[in-house]
Amino acid sequence: MRTISPQVGRNGSDEFPVRLNGIASAGVCTGVARFSKEDRPKPCGVGGWIDKISRTWARGSANTLALARLLHQARQNMKHGQWSDLWRSPRLPFSKRKAEMLVSIGQVLGGLNAKNSARLPAAWNTIYYIAQLGQALTEQLIAEDRIHPRLLLRKARELVAEHRPGKVRKSHTPLTLKRRLDRFPNFVLAHAANWSLAECQLVHAKLKCLLKSVSPKSNHLVNNSN
Repeated sequence: MRTISPQVGRNGSDEFPVRLNGIASAGVCTGVARFSKEDRPKPCGVGGWIDKISRTWARGSANTLALARLLHQARQNMKHGQWSDLWRSPRLPFSKRKAEMLVSIGQVLGGLNAKNSARLPAAWNTIYYIAQLGQALTEQLIAEDRIHPRLLLRKARELVAEHRPGKVRKSHTPLTLKRRLDRFPNFVLAHAANWSLAECQLVHAKLKCLLKSVSPKSNHLVNNSN
């Protein structure tokens, strides 16, 4: 069994000791996604991957890269037909199309170390454009502070146009409001039974706040004031 423990090398690259049959040797990270011992996904059935993906998604946008790494790992480990079967489940709160984009992120940027990962923006669609730059250029632009947590989607597209003009594509057609709203109840119903009292109270408070924000009366007043 091969054991990999990432650490920072003397030359600033990610180096790790590789132990094969009890003999240690050194290697250099080539950009393959790495996981901590407790988070490293193991091959499992479709239901097992659904559980892992749902738990990671529930942690919020701060874990976008972790979700991308997980989906990349799932895509690699699934047998023929399982990937399509996965997206027939109503328990997953996002589409197969978004998952494919996250897989691309995990494949390209999964090898970023913790310091550089923390410098990425949280929005998955912004990170998707950053991934078009490749890991090496992404690390360079992070060092130059041109990629940072506050980077907007528009700026990410501009970076791709500047450095990889051949990769600039038209943005994907956004999901309609109805499709987005249809998926949210599925997510809540799939997970509510496992939430603690504190988590239920948090969701309830957030939903009340959202209802107040989107009430027709409040929107009418805002529009009139403008």
